[in-house]
Amino acid sequence: MSTGSDAAEAVAEALTALAVNLVRRLPRELSLTSLATLGDLQRCGPQRLTQLAQLEGVAQPSMTALVSRLEEEGLVARSPDPADGRAVLVAITAAGEALLARRRHTGTQLLAARIRELAPAEAERLSAALGALEDLAEMDLAPRHLVAVPGGAHRAAGTGTSPRPFSNDTDDEDREAR
Repeated sequence: MSTGSDAAEAVAEALTALAVNLVRRLPRELSLTSLATLGDLQRCGPQRLTQLAQLEGVAQPSMTALVSRLEEEGLVARSPDPADGRAVLVAITAAGEALLARRRHTGTQLLAARIRELAPAEAERLSAALGALEDLAEMDLAPRHLVAVPGGAHRAAGTGTSPRPFSNDTDDEDREAR
């Protein structure tokens, strides 16, 4: 690696490969789009269906069907938008929060087991990078692709494409919904 840019790309490539590998190894209780939608609701608060569809890069009818399935499973709830009585806000429920927490815990345990398999020097190198990795994780907590709208909801800004770097990692259910 000759430049900082090359190093950044190499690190990003390794982290991307790690994230994709982890997502593929975790049990799939829901489609990736369903999980991403729950994650958006957890991070950003209640959203309108149109906003969720734009965030996920799917058509509004597909998002309506997805939200209906999540609602049937008790993972989200709909309520009137206080800023516009004609609109509906979708919010994550306690059951949806619990599902995401279980999934994160499973992922953490899976990665921790693999880290424990590394040679001590390699594990120490990862530990030395912990601060930088935590900083990167914190950057994700303030999504730059959302802007506040009245009523406490957010809307997607920009081109309407999904900001998620792994948005192409979909399963058959997601492809059929689109």
